Amino acid sequence: MIMTGSQAQVHALFHEPNGILACAKPKTLVIVISTVLPEFVYNLSRIAAERGIRVVDAPVCRAEMGAISGTLLAFLSGERPACEEAAKLMRPFSADIENVGTRPGAAQVAKTINNLILWACVVANDEGLRLAEKWQLDVDSLKRALITSSADNWSLRHWDRIAEMRWSIKDMDIAMKTSVDAGMELPLSARVAELVKVIPVLSHAEVN
Repeated sequence: MIMTGSQAQVHALFHEPNGILACAKPKTLVIVISTVLPEFVYNLSRIAAERGIRVVDAPVCRAEMGAISGTLLAFLSGERPACEEAAKLMRPFSADIENVGTRPGAAQVAKTINNLILWACVVANDEGLRLAEKWQLDVDSLKRALITSSADNWSLRHWDRIAEMRWSIKDMDIAMKTSVDAGMELPLSARVAELVKVIPVLSHAEVN
């Protein structure tokens, strides 16, 4: 299982002289849990397959709190038997596992969709709560009400821990690159990608 913070680290684990491609035996199962570009996983899987190495694309959602409590959501894509094997290995820390396709990279697309919606909600929450403060509302009371209404979203329910989620810039960069590769424009996401860099409620991880 690979769960590093950056695509460069995943690349190194595969391609270094003593890495997976050089040393793993045929039929080895490699589960890529890191959040990376879909095309990166697709190309990596093709190279690995030439050496008989099986790769399952398996990013996870629900943040550190989900990992600690064993309630992560895992998206899987790849050859069906390999995904079934990966699901069994990931079950101890994943409350929900969804197989979203056979093409490597499909799970990364699913994770990217999760992320671009997540960060859009974070930006909307931040703007709404700052407006409430300007009007001197009881913000805690407002949050309780919103969580019971049509404005409910995961990030609002965990608003007091939102600074722990430090990957917004990386996540939105992947989302924008993925949209370009798909030949699509995502105007709302493009604006969110800029706003997550500056709203004070967020902290950011160094990605190397």
